[in-house]
Amino acid sequence: MEVMHSGFAFLTAMLVCLGAVPLIIRFAVAQGLYDLPDVLSFLSTPKANTISRRIHNAPVPLLGGIAIFLSFLATYLVWSLNSRLGAIVGSSVLIFMVGLIDDIRTLPARFRLLSQTACTKGVALQFKDLLMRLLDILCQP
Repeated sequence: MEVMHSGFAFLTAMLVCLGAVPLIIRFAVAQGLYDLPDVLSFLSTPKANTISRRIHNAPVPLLGGIAIFLSFLATYLVWSLNSRLGAIVGSSVLIFMVGLIDDIRTLPARFRLLSQTACTKGVALQFKDLLMRLLDILCQP
């Protein structure tokens, strides 16, 4: 029964994401929210001598994380797979907000890393008993 429950949860996430992606792409295009490749980014940003992580050749619409987050949140709200997932949902909201702000206004990498590390620590503390059992199993000869 649990496998079927997980299958329905997966279908929920997939359908929400498939429905949300085209809408979010249209919105990002209408608002002019693009990530520009290195070839074009020097035209729109005054930063000189910066090393970029961009590997795409054409402008890519931003805000794709909204679809991922909506599918995760809808699945959690519909199926409530585990009551202990509150820490994961709270951390996901914070990581989503940081990513959204970073899409609209570039945030420093150090801030993004620190916020993601704090969220991960919060989840690890919530599930520390499970992590300790897993470490015991993995460390046995």
